Amino acid sequence: MEEHDFGNFEFDLTPHLSKLSTSNQVTMVLRVEDAYGTLKSFNYYINVIELSLTSDIKDNILITDNGERVYYCTPKGGNRLYNRKVLYRFFNADGGHLPNLDQEVSVNTSGTEITSTLKFDEIGIYKMEVTYTGSIEANGDRPVNSNVLSYQLIYYGEEPILGAYMPKGSIMQYDTLNIDYILASTQDSTQFFKVTLTKNGDKVD
Repeated sequence: MEEHDFGNFEFDLTPHLSKLSTSNQVTMVLRVEDAYGTLKSFNYYINVIELSLTSDIKDNILITDNGERVYYCTPKGGNRLYNRKVLYRFFNADGGHLPNLDQEVSVNTSGTEITSTLKFDEIGIYKMEVTYTGSIEANGDRPVNSNVLSYQLIYYGEEPILGAYMPKGSIMQYDTLNIDYILASTQDSTQFFKVTLTKNGDKVD
């Protein structure tokens, strides 16, 4: 029980719902009693739905110039949802959405691994986001989404290409910041390439 003055308040139900059975609808009752003993109840009917998406593929995916790479993942949960599918969304290096590369794969059985073939038309660096989704209503209303798996994809050919994805963030002065990058090329692996780091246009030694 909690005591409050007048105002707007929030109560997080998530920890309580995660401990309950997901097989049936859950009824939550909120009771409010004022200083005079007047009691009022509010009933909420909640469908608890668990969705998850897993894959043991690493964050960086290298694709040679044949333009294809098989990606696999396992969607779990959501057996009571309609229109279940795994969605693939693609972005360029600057974060711009590339809807012509987007894909979707229908999901029939929870816990079964599915595979998709990724195809690209141009050499470059891409970001891919994969999520498992469905809807509570048969007409597609009330969508539910799982966690999102994010990847950096490097589609490369003979010319060397440098891939380095770093989300925006901040760092304290004098802290160490590591830049992870991948240099890819179909040329002879014994050949060396020169990589230069610049700061505001000035070369960093």
